[in-house]
Amino acid sequence: MMVGVPSFSLLPMLAVLVVAVLTMHGCESKIEEPSSSFINGASLGGLFVLETTWMYDQFNFPAENDFIHALIAEHNVSYAIQTMKNHWSSYYPTEAFDGLRSFGITHVRLPVSFFTFETPVSHIEFNEHNGNGPATMYNYGLNPEGYVTGGVNALEKILSELYARNIFVLLDMHTAPGVGSQCSSYAGMQLDDVSKSLWRGSPEASITSTCSPNTYTSSRPSNASWMQVGLENLKKVTQWAIQMNADPNHPNIITHLEIINEPALHWPNTQDAVQSYTHAATSQIQQQLRAAASHINVTANFIWPNEKNIGAWYAKDIKEGKLDPVVIDYHHYYNWAGNLTMEQLISEVCALTTPSSPWAQYPSNGFDVVIGEWSLASNLDNPKFTNISDPTAKHFLKTFHANQMSAFYTAKGVVGQFYWTVRMGSGWDPRPTPSHPFGHQVNGTAYNLSLPSYQYRDWNLSELIRVGIASPLSSLNITGVCECNGCIKP
Repeated sequence: MMVGVPSFSLLPMLAVLVVAVLTMHGCESKIEEPSSSFINGASLGGLFVLETTWMYDQFNFPAENDFIHALIAEHNVSYAIQTMKNHWSSYYPTEAFDGLRSFGITHVRLPVSFFTFETPVSHIEFNEHNGNGPATMYNYGLNPEGYVTGGVNALEKILSELYARNIFVLLDMHTAPGVGSQCSSYAGMQLDDVSKSLWRGSPEASITSTCSPNTYTSSRPSNASWMQVGLENLKKVTQWAIQMNADPNHPNIITHLEIINEPALHWPNTQDAVQSYTHAATSQIQQQLRAAASHINVTANFIWPNEKNIGAWYAKDIKEGKLDPVVIDYHHYYNWAGNLTMEQLISEVCALTTPSSPWAQYPSNGFDVVIGEWSLASNLDNPKFTNISDPTAKHFLKTFHANQMSAFYTAKGVVGQFYWTVRMGSGWDPRPTPSHPFGHQVNGTAYNLSLPSYQYRDWNLSELIRVGIASPLSSLNITGVCECNGCIKP
């Protein structure tokens, strides 16, 4: 039992997130030295998908689309495009990648958006890829919904940076056409009506939502459903990923391709659409990969309230030969588990075993599992539990990190983990000014150093490493659940 530390009861996270992945990783013996097949990962969050309601402290908007339109309204389209160029090129400095390698990270989960791979339809900036046209996804401009395109240029540079450090990529389609989750910043737009969404809708000229004060617009033709738009986009992404893996500058850099992040979160009675889209996308991507003789692990995603018996459904399709084998990537958070004490949190992590785990339906149906997102946040980011400058909280967080790592590493069927996220956005402002035309970090901040008042420092893995809260997997010497260097059992 922890002495002098408040108490916590880890209830299973309501937002159960699943990512199905076609994989070659196996679950090996997990004693002391990390298994060479275990995916020791972290997410490059906040880069190609701006979660503008919480990740940054120099600006705040309902979603990325709102941010872009505010930049255009206040300045002009060129200003908005330059803002995004600044963000894509500088949000993650190269020293952040060096830090990942030194920490023993083998993979990153790299969230991207559908518009990362879309061709602009207006305000097109031509470049060295195609001179004066026609436009491609490599051109900067605006897509039909007003998102800035051209992020793929920075994405390809990052692949080279990661490959140079022997770090591989799970490419996560974090934002889907038509909005994939209700009132969620990462969805690109804050949409409340499921009938207008990816799952039930088609492109419309304008949409209003109770989740945002702004009206969202689209010039996209309405003769195809958003699902059809999504599948066509995934076809393009898959072809690009195949090409990236064939590039001698970073061969086989992309090991996984995730179809969609958190499908239909908060939208009940949508599981039929989620399953239909997932099945069609999985089959389509696997066919493309087979035709190209390319091996990329296909990834699908499920979340509450639309994941009831989803493991059995997926397993049935695989057994019937409709799909190739997949692995589940489950997102496990304690931040929304209720008012819990530190002692309860520690106890419940130590009681986390596969038969009783929230992800139990997946190994029981023959799937391997990746813990695709997790963090040290708890109690809705209550500073009492998350303030890394407070000695009591810091001691708890260090133990909480080690214990969770030990639970994931020793769980039967779990083949990897990804911490959310490599950095948070405290102090970062990509908006160009005369003195900072390429954006800047506020004085006294860095990718691994937040402002003291910033609430979400415990989400920043680079900062946790800097202050000694997060320990490398190789130094934990894990021998069992809550049995490691730095672990504490109740």
